[in-house]
Amino acid sequence: MLLYVFSAVFVVSNGSGGNIPGSFIRAIENANSNPGYDTIVFNIPTGDPSYTCIGGNCWFSIALNIDTIPITEGVLIDGSTQTAYTGNTNLCDVNYRAYPDSTGWTSIRDAYPRVAGVSRAKVPYFPCPEIEINLNGRSSSTGIFSIRASNVVIKNIAMYKGGGGSGSQVIRIRTGSQNILIENIILGLRANGVPRDSTPSDGIF
Repeated sequence: MLLYVFSAVFVVSNGSGGNIPGSFIRAIENANSNPGYDTIVFNIPTGDPSYTCIGGNCWFSIALNIDTIPITEGVLIDGSTQTAYTGNTNLCDVNYRAYPDSTGWTSIRDAYPRVAGVSRAKVPYFPCPEIEINLNGRSSSTGIFSIRASNVVIKNIAMYKGGGGSGSQVIRIRTGSQNILIENIILGLRANGVPRDSTPSDGIF
């Protein structure tokens, strides 16, 4: 059993896609420069320009303006932490919405499966995230998110609008990195579960 001792907590308090105080990029840079296993949480106010609402569902869309984001220290990045501050504002697109009760998600509109990619593959139900990363057409043969560290967890985030062809990756796990968990990362769909467009071909490499 692995035991992680959290060294610091860095809070994403705005939806900027650049490197400014309180941004997602600055939080990753702070974690990189701080020895130990850190955690990044999201607490973006609904008054932020990144707050996006479509069809009664709302989330935070961070539009990157940086090409490559290295991750060089152990870190937990969990988009679901935003829900703790704003509540569950994103129940997915109405055609894909599950019906919640007091204990959580209970049933699915099976007549309206999500589809993704050029093959229109059916996507199983997942709780829609509160955080979305707009890759802004960026691509990289070494990964837009380039992990060169061990003990890294990234989860509960949607990523879409990547560019590039074969050999491009959204997340690249570099040689020597160990204990990496990528969970509930939705590539090529917006945060409300709607197919938007392609991501770089290899997605997670």
